[in-house]
Amino acid sequence: MVLPKYDPHAAEKMKAGDVPLEKVGKDAAMPWETDGIRWHTVDRLSHGGKPCRWDGEIVLQVEAMIQELGKFAPTSWKQPTIVEISGPTKSQGWFFHAQTGMEWLVRLVFRVAKNTFKQDALDSQLGIPTLNDTPGLEVYSNEPRVKVANRKGPWQEVWMLVHKYEEIDTVAFRQFLSKAVLAFQANLKRMTQTPEDVMPWKVNGESWHLGGKGFPAGRAQKWDRGILPRLVGLMRDVDPKVEIDWTNRVAVSFRLPGISRAWASWRTKQATALECKFLGKKGQFNLSQIESIGLDPKLRPHKNGEILHLTFLNDNHLHAAALKEILKQHAAGFRAAFGKG
Repeated sequence: MVLPKYDPHAAEKMKAGDVPLEKVGKDAAMPWETDGIRWHTVDRLSHGGKPCRWDGEIVLQVEAMIQELGKFAPTSWKQPTIVEISGPTKSQGWFFHAQTGMEWLVRLVFRVAKNTFKQDALDSQLGIPTLNDTPGLEVYSNEPRVKVANRKGPWQEVWMLVHKYEEIDTVAFRQFLSKAVLAFQANLKRMTQTPEDVMPWKVNGESWHLGGKGFPAGRAQKWDRGILPRLVGLMRDVDPKVEIDWTNRVAVSFRLPGISRAWASWRTKQATALECKFLGKKGQFNLSQIESIGLDPKLRPHKNGEILHLTFLNDNHLHAAALKEILKQHAAGFRAAFGKG
C-alpha cells in the first residue's frame, strides 16, 4: 500500500465554504453595541484591559437624574468608553460625557454656559476629597477632583473624577446638576435667537426706555428722564388696560384695547426732547385747547385723522391734570374714529 505524500501547504488552500480568517467575527457586534448599559456599568474594561474598579452605579444614577431634569436626546451608550447625553437635537452638541475607560475613576464632564461656576466655590460645595484623602485607591494626587474651565465660544466645562456613588449622592451634587442643566438649556436658547432677540430693549424694554442708555453718543440729554415714568402712569390712569409696546429701540407705542392701530408713539431716545405723538379724530381739538401742554404743541393733518404732537423737557411742561383730561377726550375720539363698529 502506497501512502499519499504529505503536502504541508494543502491545509492552507481554500475549500468550498471556507471563510477568510480576517473576516471571522467581523460582523459580530461589540458588547457596547449589543448592551451598552451593561457594558458601561457592569462588564466594562479599562483602557489597559483591566476590570474597572469604580462604582457602575455612578453613571446609572447621574444619567437618570439628567434625563429627568431636562429635555435631552436619548442617551447614547454605544461607544466603548463614552456615555453621551446631547441636546434635544444632536447638532446642538453634548451636555454630558461619562468617560468610562479608567480603572479606578470615572470622569463626569458637563458642558454649561460660560462663567456659570467658579472652581473653588464648586469644589468646596461638592466636598469630594482628593485621591490622597480617599481610602482604598491605588491612584494618588493632591489635586482637586473637581475642575472648572471656560472653553472657546459660549461654553464652560465642569468635570469631576468619581470613585464611589456615595461621593456624589449628596444634596450639593443634585443642586449642582439642576443648575448645570438649566445653564446648558439657556445657552441653547440664546444660540437659536437672532442678535435682535437678545438686545436690551427686547429682553426688558421698559428698563431700557426708562434708563439712560441708548442716547446719541456725545449729545447731552436736554430733557428730564423723570417725566417719562410719570407720563406712562398718566396714560394708565386714562385707560388702565392700555397696551404698551416697549420692544422698539428708540420708541414706545400705546394701543387701546380692541384696536390694532397704535394710538400713540413716543420717541424716548432723542437727546433734544421727549416727543409724543397721538393719532386722533380729525378736527377734535384746536390749538387753544392744547396751548398750555408741553413745549410748542402742534396739530398736524394725517391721512387717517389728525396728529397731536406734544414735546416735553421737564415737569413745567406736564400740567398733569389738564393733560389727563385732554387725553381722556382724545382717547374717546380715537375709539370713535378707529374702533370696531
